Amino acid sequence: MKPRFGVRALLPSVTALLASCFTYLPTGGTTPARGAEVVAQLSVPLEVPLGDVTVRRVATAAGRVAYADRDSLVLAAERFTSDVGTDYAALGTSVTIRRAQIRDLHERHLSAARTALLIGGGAAALVSIVYSVGPLFGSGGGTAEPPQRP
Repeated sequence: MKPRFGVRALLPSVTALLASCFTYLPTGGTTPARGAEVVAQLSVPLEVPLGDVTVRRVATAAGRVAYADRDSLVLAAERFTSDVGTDYAALGTSVTIRRAQIRDLHERHLSAARTALLIGGGAAALVSIVYSVGPLFGSGGGTAEPPQRP
């Protein structure tokens, strides 16, 4: 049985809502922990070898921190963005970026307020659905005896 149109129409909305639980916050000069998801906006564009191709003028690198110290940041990159806005899938390519080349560094965090809002909205929707469907199943009272015939 194929899903109805209504179910397929809800999938993008649910995905967007779940993604909104996360936000990127500036690190404020601190060194991110190993494994943290970060986005580095570069002050000087880089050239990054990506398989048989070299991506030129990389302005933004996003991925997980493989190693970080006060002088450099090593990323297992997920994507690169060039200075003209072209996105490239990095496929886990390791890239070393000197701290002097990083203009802004943002780390991914769970947004407590957005998550609470999403959970509260989902609970309210579930309660309203259960409440509106209840009368359809004849949940009202009745007599156990059949009616008398005249």
